[in-house]
Amino acid sequence: MPPMGRQTFGGRIKYRPLNLVKGVSTFVETLFTVEDDDGQVIFTKRDAKTGTFAFTAEQGIYQYCFINSLKVGSEGLKHSGLEEVQRTGKVTLEVDANNIDYSEIATRENLEPIEIELRKLEDAVLRVNQEFEFQNPRAEELHSTNESTASRMEWLSIISFVVLVLSIVFQLYYLKSFLRQKKVIS
Repeated sequence: MPPMGRQTFGGRIKYRPLNLVKGVSTFVETLFTVEDDDGQVIFTKRDAKTGTFAFTAEQGIYQYCFINSLKVGSEGLKHSGLEEVQRTGKVTLEVDANNIDYSEIATRENLEPIEIELRKLEDAVLRVNQEFEFQNPRAEELHSTNESTASRMEWLSIISFVVLVLSIVFQLYYLKSFLRQKKVIS
């Protein structure tokens, strides 16, 4: 990423849970931002060198942006004698309900350990329910496809049977007329 450059990539989040972003950068003065599909910044981390960054996300499309705020001619570049520096970094995105930081929720809401466990169970039930809601329309679509295929195969079988019977009747009629013509039968 060049000085004052911006690297943006996006992704769709289909569930409601906490979105955990693990970022690694070996340089200073890197700004990390997360924008929702309306363009509003929902998370910002200045000097995002190394660490884990977490934010709560609803369903939708998000843009993850790394901005190199190190300018050409800044103090770090003057001492190195370089006029332009390319930066590299590594980012791992984990979008999963299992990434919920319950210790942070417990301190923020003053929850007892049993309440934390109940919150974990509630979130697990919500995840199962969301997965069921996601899979249910697909199962219905698969069921209707299966029924229509079975109906088509039934009609194909009936038509094949009718063609076979008509073929047999035609062959019998032709054979009978042929044998009458040769005067083998009367």
